[in-house]
Amino acid sequence: MLLYAHLVIKYLILYFYFYFVGRATTLLISNKILKSKKIPEYFLFTKTSIIFPLIGMAVVGNVLIMLNYFFSLSSIFITSILIVLLSPNFLNVQKSLKINIENVISFISIPLILIFSTFDIPYNYDAGYYHLLHQAWLRDSNLIFGMVNIFWPFGMSSIFEYLSAILWFDKSFVLLHFLNLIFVQILYQFLFFHSLKSKFNSLKFSSIFILIYSIFDNFGFEGGRNGFIYIQGVGKQDTAVGVLFFILSIYMITAILNKEITLLDFTFCSFLVLFLYEIKVSSVMIFPLFCIYIFNSVKANNFTFIKTVNYLSPSLFFGFLWFLKSILTTGCIIFPVSITCFENFDWYVKNSTKDYEGITKFASYNYELGTSLSDWVAFTGSFEYRRSVFLNFIISFFVIYIIKIVFFKKKKNSLSFNILVISFLILNFLYLLFYGPIPRYAIGFCILAVSIFGFFVGSSKINIDKKLLYFLTIFSVIFIVRLNSYNSFLDFKSFQLFDPRNNEEIYVDIGFSNFNNNWVIPNEGDQCWANLKCSMAKSDIIIKEGFFKTAYR
Repeated sequence: MLLYAHLVIKYLILYFYFYFVGRATTLLISNKILKSKKIPEYFLFTKTSIIFPLIGMAVVGNVLIMLNYFFSLSSIFITSILIVLLSPNFLNVQKSLKINIENVISFISIPLILIFSTFDIPYNYDAGYYHLLHQAWLRDSNLIFGMVNIFWPFGMSSIFEYLSAILWFDKSFVLLHFLNLIFVQILYQFLFFHSLKSKFNSLKFSSIFILIYSIFDNFGFEGGRNGFIYIQGVGKQDTAVGVLFFILSIYMITAILNKEITLLDFTFCSFLVLFLYEIKVSSVMIFPLFCIYIFNSVKANNFTFIKTVNYLSPSLFFGFLWFLKSILTTGCIIFPVSITCFENFDWYVKNSTKDYEGITKFASYNYELGTSLSDWVAFTGSFEYRRSVFLNFIISFFVIYIIKIVFFKKKKNSLSFNILVISFLILNFLYLLFYGPIPRYAIGFCILAVSIFGFFVGSSKINIDKKLLYFLTIFSVIFIVRLNSYNSFLDFKSFQLFDPRNNEEIYVDIGFSNFNNNWVIPNEGDQCWANLKCSMAKSDIIIKEGFFKTAYR
């Protein structure tokens, strides 16, 4: 129990750090836009206290990207700035959170249950392959020109690496896992709030349908996964992407439908869309909806071009820094999309990005135009790999559709709205098909597809008691944590996470061997973990010293 108590304290410190950075940012932006020192009770149609940690993570991540141009992320200066980010909170000190059953479930019960997942959570394979190594480089150095030459997957790393790199002070490395848990908590808080108190019926019924969908995740073929979120191993951020994609998409769809877009919502939505893209480039398919949202925002608020740019300025500024970083470290605006690359850098290896682009496509089992569907399905692993998840999704989808017909009254929407929603879903489905129809890539799409039923419900034919919603939420949270995690807690088993900088199995049992005078490779496998002398590029890599180091290959 003492170990569990320590985990709870660590989680709450991390959660409330991001919470108060988000609150501080909201105060500053609200003061600039609304000329008010008060924090609005809601934005993005959601209680602000639920959204604060999202804003906080987006702000901290982007500030770290900016500072890493000049400082390593282990610098004491970085730590000082992270503390300073909290200071605007003193401009508006409010009383503590009101204690009621909803807040107890949302801010206490949900995280206390999720923390049990820590007792059986491992590193994802890619954590040892490149995520942790990239974080180690961010902690060791400021921006490195041509960093992709050290190891090409560094080019695909996300803003999550920056957020994770500042958490290495805790040698248990559980804080890296807690980053993902915060997104899981936010999703449940979002669903719980809207199922009980949403301003819009569409969000209320969408949230109820998703809670039901989450219960079905525990039943079905081969264990029952149906595309709902799950707790991933440390190093992967697909669950975070799915959560943020869903929240932003359903907010923008609701805002467009109800023609209700405030200046504060517009500013924060644009910033979170950027954050989503920075977490994973494949989230780019939210931009068609975002463009329609911008058009409706400009129309609803009579924005001039100057005003629009002004409200988008935080996103434009940090977006510029993100793309500049990408160009300087990979040679490409979007890596590994070869047509976006500049080959005139002296460190850029010509045509290298085309090879990496092919590797990523092959690994995702994407569908290629001109390939027969039967050949693609017959390809080893291309269908069996995800068959059970998609079958369970289809079954869950149709069961929820039947529930909608039986227990809820139909609502008609305008033709233009129906076209918008269906087009957005089809566009994302096609992108998944050609980018890589792997279940973890489809989390956001699956949740959003189920939630759309809520937009076609006018009212419920039965009384939905609050206690039922309490039960659905708690039941879902309990079962999203694997049974093995509870067993590991009860059996006092050791954590699967470890400090990759000095692990005996990595450095002694497996060990590393030189492949030239300056670089090593692991004796077994292809995981370098956090060894800065290791690179699976297996090339003569030369790092030229200077204020900005340059990596040549």
